[in-house]
Amino acid sequence: MKVSIHNPERTLFEGVVSQVILPACDEELSLMDNHEPVLVALGKGCIRLQPVTQQLEALREQAVTYGPFLIHRGMARMKANELVILVE
Repeated sequence: MKVSIHNPERTLFEGVVSQVILPACDEELSLMDNHEPVLVALGKGCIRLQPVTQQLEALREQAVTYGPFLIHRGMARMKANELVILVE
């Protein structure tokens, strides 16, 4: 799935991953490819990304950071296999 993580100043991450674990307000939420559409409020915690296995070597060479990303709060929207996360 395509994932982008943005804070008010900049884009923290853009890429393709196989799984995202989000700190929802009441518990962690795991999203994988082709998850049904969802809109979720995020609480304090870490966003963890799992890279697609076939891309690991190429990503190591490019020094792509897969987190974890510590956040205070935010919102996430999954739609059409694209996850957009807005955080503070």
